[in-house]
Amino acid sequence: MTPFASNIINIPVSEAPTPNQKRNLLFNVEQPLELSIEEFDKEWWPLVSNIWTNFSHKNNVNGNLWEVFICRFNKPKKSSTRKEEISQEKRRVTKIRSANLCFAKIKVYRYASEQKVLIERFKDSPDHSHTLEESEKLKRSQTVQNLVMQEAIKNYRPPEIVNAVKEYATEKLDLGESVKELRRKEVTNIKYKVRGLLMHILLVILI
Repeated sequence: MTPFASNIINIPVSEAPTPNQKRNLLFNVEQPLELSIEEFDKEWWPLVSNIWTNFSHKNNVNGNLWEVFICRFNKPKKSSTRKEEISQEKRRVTKIRSANLCFAKIKVYRYASEQKVLIERFKDSPDHSHTLEESEKLKRSQTVQNLVMQEAIKNYRPPEIVNAVKEYATEKLDLGESVKELRRKEVTNIKYKVRGLLMHILLVILI
């Protein structure tokens, strides 16, 4: 493994941070952070999947890998470009988001033989130009989406799902900020996707 810097954060199991603390540590990465691959993939990255998006990567012959992630607010083109051939009645009401709003970057190294991950701030990367809460408004993390899916499988109504997810995320996971503005429309969309997938699986089994 490549020698790591002495200022790497190694978190003892007895001092494991809350999901909200993990979210903050991976939002503005102040110091390199070392985790096991399993812990990173299951417990950390789903909390910030709405903040970072893959920009580039390289696979090495020894199985190691590095990836560069950029903030989702850093995009080359303005969003919600209208297509002229779509009628006004069929167009969705969307918000136009400007391009290049944030230039924060991180780099993630995966070491196959050691089953370790090293997360560090990309060289000369600035802090985010926005708050963590603004990232939550842009997109829901995979953690929040998974919570909604778990309730959607039970076929609860969207208002009940919203309340259940907010209560669990706030009281059990310390993720109140992540679900504070969770809306029924978002939940409804996820519910229909989940129910549609379940129906498809059922039909395949019956056939």
